[in-house]
Amino acid sequence: MSDERDKILLVDDEPEGVFGLETLLGDTYQLFTAATGEQAWAILQEEDIAVALVDLTLADLDGLQLLQRMQKKLLGTELIMVTGYASIDTAVDAMRLGAYDYLPKPIEGKRLLPIVAKAAEKYRLWRSHRAMTVQLRELTRYEELLGQSEAMREIYRLIETVAKTDATVLITGESGTGKELVARAIHRRSERSAGKFVAMNCSALPAEILENELFGHEKGAFTGALAEKHGCFELADGGTLFFDEIGEMPFELQAKLLRALEERKFRRLGGREEVSVDVRLISATNRDVRVAVREKN
Repeated sequence: MSDERDKILLVDDEPEGVFGLETLLGDTYQLFTAATGEQAWAILQEEDIAVALVDLTLADLDGLQLLQRMQKKLLGTELIMVTGYASIDTAVDAMRLGAYDYLPKPIEGKRLLPIVAKAAEKYRLWRSHRAMTVQLRELTRYEELLGQSEAMREIYRLIETVAKTDATVLITGESGTGKELVARAIHRRSERSAGKFVAMNCSALPAEILENELFGHEKGAFTGALAEKHGCFELADGGTLFFDEIGEMPFELQAKLLRALEERKFRRLGGREEVSVDVRLISATNRDVRVAVREKN
C-alpha cells in the first residue's frame, strides 16, 4: 500500500537537530533526511518533496545556495530556512529568494506544525496547477487553438514546420476561423518569439492613413505631424508583422509595400533616409487571391 502522505525533507548536519524534527513531524509526513546540501539536492531531484526544512549553515552548500538552485530548476518545493544564528539580514535574504518562512533554533513544535502544514498545502496547489497546465497544453496544443481532430492536428504540424523557417506566410480561410490565432502561434514557436507581434487590419483604414500606419512619418511631414512616428514595420523590427485581410489593401499602396517587403527598406512619410528593418511577414485573407488576381480585383 503506497504512502500518500506529503514528503518532507530535513536537512541539518547536526543529528540532534534532525532527530528533533523527526519527532515532531514523523507521524504526519513521509520524512527524508540529508546531512549536506549536495545530499539534499540529490533527493530534491529524485523525490516529489513538498517541503524542505534546511539549516542555513551547511558545510558544502548553505541554505541560501540550495534555495537558489531550486529556483533555477523551477522546483515547486517550499523551503523553510532553519538556523541557530538568526538575524534580520539572513531572514530578509531568504524571503527575497523565495523561502516560504524562516525559523530560528530551537524550534517550537506549536509554531513549526502549522507552518509546515500551510507550506505543504501551497505545494499541493502548485502541483495541481502544474498538472492542469500540462493537460490543457495537450488539449489545445497551442494556447489559443482548440481542437484534436485530424484536420486540426495537420494545422498544428504545419505551424511547427513553418515556425522553424523565416518564410513569408499566407493564411487563407473564412472570417472567424482563427487566422490570427494561427499567425500568433507561428510567431510564438519561431526564433522571433522574443520580438513583437504587430497586427494590422488592411481593410479598416483608407489608403492615406494606412500608408502612415505602415511606414510612419517624420516630424512636420504634414499638418498635425508634431512628432516623429514609427509605423508598423519599425514597431515589428526583430519580430513578426501580421497583415489581416491583405486582399483588401488599396491597389495604390501595393507597389510601395512590395518594395518594403523585397528590400526590407522604406522611407517614412516626409523622410529622406531609408529605414532598414528585420521583420517576418505573415498575411491572412478570406478571399481566394488566385481568383482575385485573375479578375484583377
